[in-house]
Amino acid sequence: MKQTLKTAMKASIFDVFETMFFMPLEFDEFGTFKDFFRSVGKDHILTCKLNFKSDFSGCFLLHIPENLLLRITENFLGINRHEINKNHLNGTIKEITNMIAGNTFSNFNEQSVFQLGLPKIIDTREHLNHSADKDDLRIFSLVKSIDGCFAIKLNFNR
Repeated sequence: MKQTLKTAMKASIFDVFETMFFMPLEFDEFGTFKDFFRSVGKDHILTCKLNFKSDFSGCFLLHIPENLLLRITENFLGINRHEINKNHLNGTIKEITNMIAGNTFSNFNEQSVFQLGLPKIIDTREHLNHSADKDDLRIFSLVKSIDGCFAIKLNFNR
């Protein structure tokens, strides 16, 4: 199940970013969560969390550097970067998280019903303090684009 879900998640990430943001992507198969934070720094990362429930439950976490999110938001909303405010950034990261989660579960199993919560912005540092997840309880993808990298985690509840 875990590998099938990871494949569905990667396909969804690719679909959302290629279709909505015209961003070609690569997946770093060997990159870790720690590698991501070492490369981009902890201070300017926005994190969005979306809870889900079905036969299993957990949450999606999207971690994206603010400068990359600014570029995405500028293209997505079609406005000048100097006009973009925190609400625009928060709205964009929430929409990305929602699209990836919904598409992932649709790709994973069209017959199952998944209840998705509302995406919310969380404190990245708070999540880092609780990120010592066991590998068998999460799926992680480090994603690279020409504009930067971001990370997505899917954590399962016990």
